[in-house]
Amino acid sequence: MFEDRHFLEMSKMRNITQILFAIFLFLMPLYVFGYQFPDLSFELARSRNSTHFAIFSLDGQKIVAGYDDNTAQVFHASTGRLLLTLKGHTDTVYSANFSADGNQIVTGSGDNTIRVWDAQTGALRLTLPGHSCAVYSVAFSPDGKKIASGSNDHTVKIWSAIDGRILLTLEGHSGAVRSVAFSRNSEQILTAAWDCTARIWTADSGSLVLKLQHNGCVYSAMFNPDETRIVTASSDDKTAKVWDAKNGQKLFDLKGHTYAVDCATYSYDGSLIVTGANDDSAMLWDAKTGKKLKKVVTRGGNVYAAVFSPVEKKFVLALWDGAINVVLLAPDELLKPETSKMITYTQQIKDYLSTTIGTKDFKGYLESLGETTKSTEAEIFNSLKPYTQEYLRRLLPGR
Repeated sequence: MFEDRHFLEMSKMRNITQILFAIFLFLMPLYVFGYQFPDLSFELARSRNSTHFAIFSLDGQKIVAGYDDNTAQVFHASTGRLLLTLKGHTDTVYSANFSADGNQIVTGSGDNTIRVWDAQTGALRLTLPGHSCAVYSVAFSPDGKKIASGSNDHTVKIWSAIDGRILLTLEGHSGAVRSVAFSRNSEQILTAAWDCTARIWTADSGSLVLKLQHNGCVYSAMFNPDETRIVTASSDDKTAKVWDAKNGQKLFDLKGHTYAVDCATYSYDGSLIVTGANDDSAMLWDAKTGKKLKKVVTRGGNVYAAVFSPVEKKFVLALWDGAINVVLLAPDELLKPETSKMITYTQQIKDYLSTTIGTKDFKGYLESLGETTKSTEAEIFNSLKPYTQEYLRRLLPGR
C-alpha cells in the first residue's frame, strides 16, 4: 500500500515537472531573443472574405461583422457559432452596428445604401437610399430614434430609425466620412473623415461645434464614456491622438504603429484604448496617460476594427484575411510593459487560470495538478472555459 501511494506521488511529481519544463522551454527563447509573450487570444470566426468591421452587442452576447461578399454575419460572442447571415446588399458591407436594445442591426455598404435588420430573425426592416457614394460608417443613436451614416460623398446623414426619412444632412467635410458616432445623450454627432479632420456637430440642427485637425486622413473618432475626451486614428502620421472634447486641445499622441492606424476605441470604463493598424497589429494603451501596455500581432493583415466588449475584459479584431479574433485582457497583471521579465510569466499563467476556472474551486491549473486528488488532469482541463483550453494547448505540448 505504501509503495503504491509512493508510486502515485512520484508519478504526479513527474507530471508536474514535465509541464513546468515544457513551459520553461517555451518561455526561454522568448526571454533570450526578446519575443513577446503569446497573446491570450483566439480566432472566433473566419470568412473567405475580408472582415471590414466587427462590434459587440451591448449585452456582450453577439458580434456582428461586415464582409467583402456583400453580407453581414452575426455570431455568438463566446462560441463563434454563426447565428444569422444578413443578405441584401449588392456591394461590400463596410459597417454594422446594434441598436442599444439589441433588437435591430444597421448596416452600411458600398452599394450606397443603409439597411436595418431584425437582430433576432435577420428580416429586412428598412432600406435607406440617399447617399451618392459608398457608406462607410453607420450608428444608432442611444435613444434608438435616429441613425447616422457617413459616406464617400463627403456627407453625414441623420435618418429616422422608425420610418427611414432623412432628417438632416451634415455638409462640411471635404473627404470621405469614415466614422460616425453619437454622444450618450444623442444630442451630438462625432465624425472623422479623409479631409484630415474630426468634427462634432449638433444632432438636431447640424451646427458645427468643434473641429480637430490631424496631419493625415482620419479613419475613426470616439468619445470616452464621460465625453470629456476624444480619441482619433489617422493614416499618414501613423498615430492615434487623444483630445480634450470641450476645447479641442490635443492632450497626447499614441505612437508605436508603423503604418496607417485604422481604428481607435475606448473601453467601456474609459481606462483603456485599443488601436488597430495596417502593420498587422493592435495595441493597448492606458487611456489616462497614453502609455503603451501591450502589442498584439495578428498575422492576419490589416486590423480594420478593434472594439471592446461592454461586459467583459476583451476586445474583438476585424482582420483583412477574414478572421475575427478575440483578445482577452484578464487578469490585469497581464497588462504590463513589454519589458516584463520571464520570471513573472509563470505566475501570470497561474493568475490567469485561477480567474478562468469554471465551476471547480482551484487556485490555478498547475497548482491543481499537484494539490487535487479527487479530480484527474482530464477533468480539470475539461472544466476550463474553451478559450482557456485553447491557450493551454499553445503552451503545453501534447495537450
